Amino acid sequence: EFDPAVVEKVSQAAKSLCLWCRALNTYSDMAREVEPKKARLQAAQAARAEANHKLQLKQNQLNEVLAKINVLDVLYKNTVKERERLQQEKEKTEQRLKRAADLIAAFKD
Repeated sequence: EFDPAVVEKVSQAAKSLCLWCRALNTYSDMAREVEPKKARLQAAQAARAEANHKLQLKQNQLNEVLAKINVLDVLYKNTVKERERLQQEKEKTEQRLKRAADLIAAFKD
């Protein structure tokens, strides 16, 4: 039996050696148990880093699209304002043409 209490009866130095061997054995068991977990952790961290990289790329693409949308929105608003201005100018011109036609008709008589 490799029990420190039993070994201590024979030698104090052997007890210390027994404790060290048991601690080393426990460490070895724990290391074998932890090693696959460390490997899974490392794989998960690599996958997370890859996912973060892809996310960053997609966010950059999204920002580019949003910037284009903002440019198009400004262009749309300017175009609508220009259309309204041209509509008002058209109405003014039509009124002027009508008045000019009325004036010409009045001079003919």
